[in-house]
Amino acid sequence: MTFRVILRKDVIYKNNTSPLCLLFFHDNRKKSVGLGVSVSREYWDAEAQKVTDDCPDRGDIQFQITAKIKEYVFYFVSPFLTCKYAIRLGDRI
Repeated sequence: MTFRVILRKDVIYKNNTSPLCLLFFHDNRKKSVGLGVSVSREYWDAEAQKVTDDCPDRGDIQFQITAKIKEYVFYFVSPFLTCKYAIRLGDRI
């Protein structure tokens, strides 16, 4: 499973910002989840998937992005790890 953070260029709010979305890719399927954060296009670095250094609210926005990624990694990746670990423990017993 891979994650990407993108800026939705097709949606522009009245304050000239666009929302950020978290994309999940797994088994040729794609799922999009809104992060609840909007950023102006000039402050988004698409290659690095981060807010640029000259953004006024960079610290808060980047913290929200990182927290949401960690939350979804916990929900999606952790069950797979615990299942594999449980199978390994069952094999040893």
